Amino acid sequence: MPSPLSLESELHIWQQKWKNVESPPETLQESLKMCPMHLYLNIHTVLTVSGVFPVTSCECERSLSTLGSMKTKLRATMGQDRLSSMCLLSIHRDVKMDIEGHHGAR
Repeated sequence: MPSPLSLESELHIWQQKWKNVESPPETLQESLKMCPMHLYLNIHTVLTVSGVFPVTSCECERSLSTLGSMKTKLRATMGQDRLSSMCLLSIHRDVKMDIEGHHGAR
């Protein structure tokens, strides 16, 4: 927090700003656009940081689930690079692969 001592007063002013507004911002991006950094340094920082947090943990959970299913009897005969590649293929199964040796999805 850039200025923790002013957070409480900043939040109070921010609430008052939107108290009688008919259509306040509805999304994080809209709020950030309407939050002047020089007036609301702490709030601007929190909104900016919040924008980079994942909304869900699905991607992480899917990765762990895939790894768990891949670590079977086959794991004993598979190298780390191949295991990682197999997991990535399983997680991103919706990506079209060019098996002719060209890089990237088409």
